[in-house]
Amino acid sequence: MAKKKSKRTRGADRHADEESPRKSRRQRAVMADSGQTDTERRILRSDQRRLHDSITTGPLGDEMEDSELGAFREVRDSNNAMFERVNYTREAALDGQNFQAITSRAVRQVDRLIKLNSYDAAKFCRKLREKCSSERGRPSFDWALLGRECGTCFNAVPMNSFMNGPIEKEIEIKVRQKRQARPKMDKNEKEERPEELEKIEKSGNELSAVEDHLKVLSKTLCRRVKQEAEKVDGENKKKVQICAVKFLMNPKSFTQTVENIFHFSYLVKGGKASIGVDKNTGLPVVRPTVLKDKSVGRQSVVAFNMSDWRRLNEAFEISEGDLPDRG
Repeated sequence: MAKKKSKRTRGADRHADEESPRKSRRQRAVMADSGQTDTERRILRSDQRRLHDSITTGPLGDEMEDSELGAFREVRDSNNAMFERVNYTREAALDGQNFQAITSRAVRQVDRLIKLNSYDAAKFCRKLREKCSSERGRPSFDWALLGRECGTCFNAVPMNSFMNGPIEKEIEIKVRQKRQARPKMDKNEKEERPEELEKIEKSGNELSAVEDHLKVLSKTLCRRVKQEAEKVDGENKKKVQICAVKFLMNPKSFTQTVENIFHFSYLVKGGKASIGVDKNTGLPVVRPTVLKDKSVGRQSVVAFNMSDWRRLNEAFEISEGDLPDRG
């Protein structure tokens, strides 16, 4: 047990010695902090290029592929020793080229180790002639001896094989189908056409939900403006406007509020309503209008979310909207 323990200890020490250069390499300064001069770097590059040429083109490369020789280990140790002197990227690139060349030689060495035995035809005939030659009288080839030696390889009973497959298989005769003539068209037959759908006209009671809501918007706007006009005297009745927030907001539903704003834009586009800003209060106001001349419309994008909807309800203290709730 003591001997085994000592072997493990020596193996661990050797493994630590092999890794010690890499550990010291990490702790050592590189680049300009290493203090390496240009002359030392030039000598190192010259040694690296010389080693690369000997690996790729020199006889040393062929010796590295032979596992029985120690050329591969010597080149590897020499390259590792040069690596300890590498402190700049230029020399590191040359070290990478040398490492790649050593790796390619190592791959070839492994291929030679696992390569199967190859047979040469000329060598086989020469050995066969030496084995089966008869020395009685004049030299001649003993075919009987060759037959006895090779007979052990052909002791198996020969098997019958059929090129057309098993005998039991029935051959199916393909029956050619007769070509059928195309049916002739009768001249007296009438051509069929797809049914034409008649346009269905909508009656007053079959309006869509959007059209129905647009009518409610227009009637409610006219009614609210008329109520506000009764409170004003003189010519100001024609200029009466109502607050757009109180008119379009629904304090019970954020979704219906968005629909009110969206559908009101159709009234503005059609010239049945207008929206503006009150000069005195700075708030948006709306009122019904009558479109006389077609003018170029303008579009705008309004950002409106649920938090804005809550803040407007609290700011204007809206408990019930002008437009009816749609459930």
